[in-house]
Amino acid sequence: MLGHLRKVQKSVLIVLTAVICIAFAYLYNRYDTGAEQGPSSVAFTMEGRAYHGTEAYRMANLFHVALRDLGISPPFSIQPLGRFALDILGDQSGMAMFNPNLDRTDFVINLLEFRNAAKRLGVAATEEQIQKAIEGISLFHDDSGKYDPVRYRNYLRNGLSRFALYEFDLRELIADFVNYETIKTLTGAGLGVTAWEVNRQYEERYESFTAHEIFLKADDLAKDLKVTDEQIKTYYEENKASFQSEPRRSIRYLKFPIPPKGEKEADDQWQARRNVEANRFKQAFKIVRGTIEENGKSLADAIALLQSTEGFKELKPSETAAFPSSAPPADLEGGSQFVDRIFNLDDKDPNAFDTVATDTAIYLYWLKEAPVAPAQLSFEEAKEQVRTRLEAQEKDAKLTEAAAKVRKQIADVLAQGKPIDEAAKSAGVEAKALKPFDRGASPEGSNNGGTVKTQALELVPGQLSEPSMQPDGALLVYLSAREVPKRDSEPEDRKRLSDELATAAASRGFEAWFAARRADTEVKRPMVKDRDGNSVPLSIEAFAPRR
Repeated sequence: MLGHLRKVQKSVLIVLTAVICIAFAYLYNRYDTGAEQGPSSVAFTMEGRAYHGTEAYRMANLFHVALRDLGISPPFSIQPLGRFALDILGDQSGMAMFNPNLDRTDFVINLLEFRNAAKRLGVAATEEQIQKAIEGISLFHDDSGKYDPVRYRNYLRNGLSRFALYEFDLRELIADFVNYETIKTLTGAGLGVTAWEVNRQYEERYESFTAHEIFLKADDLAKDLKVTDEQIKTYYEENKASFQSEPRRSIRYLKFPIPPKGEKEADDQWQARRNVEANRFKQAFKIVRGTIEENGKSLADAIALLQSTEGFKELKPSETAAFPSSAPPADLEGGSQFVDRIFNLDDKDPNAFDTVATDTAIYLYWLKEAPVAPAQLSFEEAKEQVRTRLEAQEKDAKLTEAAAKVRKQIADVLAQGKPIDEAAKSAGVEAKALKPFDRGASPEGSNNGGTVKTQALELVPGQLSEPSMQPDGALLVYLSAREVPKRDSEPEDRKRLSDELATAAASRGFEAWFAARRADTEVKRPMVKDRDGNSVPLSIEAFAPRR
């Protein structure tokens, strides 16, 4: 027996070695090869190859690594690696940074296509380039700004491991980034930034405005307004159809009060009391909805069943009289917080109900009766509305006339070479000097700062704007000066701006090139039903690990 084993020991060792290698290959395989690899686990098919959910989801985590971990510096400055992630995703706006529910399917598909395109171009990052790029990432720098290998290893252990990724995944991602920079240089060739563009952008960013505002108050012109009863009568007859009562609704509701905190009550005790009432409401909601949706009963039956249930027998519906949306009843505590929802409740569905939480209570409510439709107002009912409308029209007409007159008077004096203060004084108004301001901020000391800035952007020095009607008056803006002040940091600012423009141009060139590559790629995604029953492409996020 021993002699036989000695003869075949070499073959046995080879077989055992093969078995061990296969076992370790499966153990450390970064993709799932388990039972879920059926048709339902395919995230998408690209160029004939099926990518399973687990594999695709791990790749999706590279987006968070590239953007949120390594691609943003405080507060929200996008670093080159972050720009790479957004360009691969196809998001030029950068809004993906703020979307916690982002679907990263496009990122994975695009990243795979990018890798194929880079291979076709013969672009491949070297180990030296990958290492240099890693050492340039600010997260791995010490306080003096130098690369710290300890911080890099700490991230591998504590940061990258959160996503079930390894160092070779990170280095592959950095290789993609290096290839992206190389290809962006190629696709951006000829898209250089001119000195004119830099100068224009610099002026827009640092330009300063000095202005005066002249404001005519509407109330000053309304003191002598008189609307006669004859005018009111005539206007009502000519516009009778426009004077309608507001639609009104009445509701019944169950109220679950949110208990206020006692003066000396501990937070945990108060929260416990709140939770009791919240759980009571959840139980009531479950009974009502289940009775209607699962048992096919009416809303009336559901409320009756709720009132016969232990713990809710003392719960009695309250009701309101019919009310307009502009004046919810005072006894409906917190009603102003959800009156719009009341008026959007489907009045054609007898089982329609809604729930809402206010600052003081949780409500379950439904319509008491059919809504009261708008009706024609009589002359006496509409009289005050007519008077208010006529007074507003006459006030606007007087204001428009007065503003045009003042502007002409000021412009005539300015044309004689007089300063704005003197010109305004001659028209009986004041020209208020404002502190210098730039495009990024509204002028201080003005109640109409946004309009002043908008008007100033359209003016040249020495020009007076046309009147701009505001809710409480008319505004005129005079631009005294518009200049780019000298700054010690101007050379550095111009250089930084030139780099920003060049980067943006290169990104546009890359996006155009990459869009053409994507258009030629065959991708098939499984279709699933959403909550509304519509067919939508399956998202990679559906393969998130269950916790």
